[in-house]
Amino acid sequence: MKMFEKSLEERASLIRDPEETCIRLFSGMYGNEDSMTIDLYGEYVLFQNFTDDNFFMDLSFLHEYLNMLLEKNITVRGVLAKDRRKTSDLKNLMDFRKSTLLYGEFPPDDYTVKHLGCSFSVDLVNSQHTGLFADMRNARRRLAPFYSPSSRMLNLFCYTGAFSVHALKNGIMSAVNVDLSKNILSKAKHNYLLNGLSSDDRDFIHEDSLAALKYLTRKNRKFNFAVFDPPTFSRNKKGTFSIDKNYADYLDRIYNLLEDEGLLFSCINTYNISREEYLHFHSGKWELLFLEHEAEDFISGPDRYLKCGLWRKVD
Repeated sequence: MKMFEKSLEERASLIRDPEETCIRLFSGMYGNEDSMTIDLYGEYVLFQNFTDDNFFMDLSFLHEYLNMLLEKNITVRGVLAKDRRKTSDLKNLMDFRKSTLLYGEFPPDDYTVKHLGCSFSVDLVNSQHTGLFADMRNARRRLAPFYSPSSRMLNLFCYTGAFSVHALKNGIMSAVNVDLSKNILSKAKHNYLLNGLSSDDRDFIHEDSLAALKYLTRKNRKFNFAVFDPPTFSRNKKGTFSIDKNYADYLDRIYNLLEDEGLLFSCINTYNISREEYLHFHSGKWELLFLEHEAEDFISGPDRYLKCGLWRKVD
């Protein structure tokens, strides 16, 4: 249990921060992949298992770990476990990913956590992902000084709108959110409401991001700021997206939508693309303002899976 104790000590200041209640308490690695993670969402703990070594299901371990949290004055209302092992049974994937309760009570369906002082609804039970990627904490914090009251943001692959919410709370004028999932966009709208942000349907585009880029180009829409945080791979009825094949093309299309000296925050979230490869995608047309990686509590090995940077459009 020493490694778990050490990880809690390293996160002591985060645990005490009332503006940040979503924290990775532990990351385990096997090779270059996650093996097990432990996350704290407010008063709930979520274990996620990525391999067959599911030792946290052992009740003696759970009891000892809970005592360790209580000694750190961490309130725990419930402990959940989610199976994140690879499966070929896509038909029953949602049931496979549904969390089980190990201790205490299930969280409410609309459970809210704090991230950089903003409020976000998370689903710790039903979805593969909870609705908030807190590993972007350092990057979002560094972005805040670049938000301008005159800036219009385009947020592609917006997911539940965390970048837009944080930007609007820190002074940006407006944000247009693009995602293919109606359900995800409804969660983004809900996160706006949680933070007292006004919006209308024009702020949310239910569309494939490539189709949205083409549409906005035809309409001659221009933005001062863009967020490009795509999945490593995705498939829908209109086609597929992969970092290797499509990333550079999207950057070119975003470039054409940005005003002169417009800003782009771009991300790659995989160990399989190196820092150097990420930087090379942006050669020629972009000036790097800063490079960031996953927040310290998410680091689990010598390599960094998250490569993200703020870039300025240059002629």
